[in-house]
Amino acid sequence: MQQVMPAQKKVQFSQAIEFIDTFGDDEYDRTCLETTPCTYKDMFELYQLRLELRKETERMLSERDAQDAITEADYASSTSSPATSTSSSYEGFN
Repeated sequence: MQQVMPAQKKVQFSQAIEFIDTFGDDEYDRTCLETTPCTYKDMFELYQLRLELRKETERMLSERDAQDAITEADYASSTSSPATSTSSSYEGFN
């Protein structure tokens, strides 16, 4: 049985180097802030907020869908079929 060698992988780096200015250590404080762990009450409030936002999003989406349906129905009723619109628009050319 012949052993198959995997394909050679190659890495190539770009020749273009871009320098970006940032603030120095004396101008920008990069130290981490101390945080307090979340409590059960905090997590419960976050969960409630998440549920409220989901309900609000679903309500807004259903309102948008209803408005889109009304707009499409209005558009469909205001336009006539292509056969009648083309025949009436070309009457002067016959």
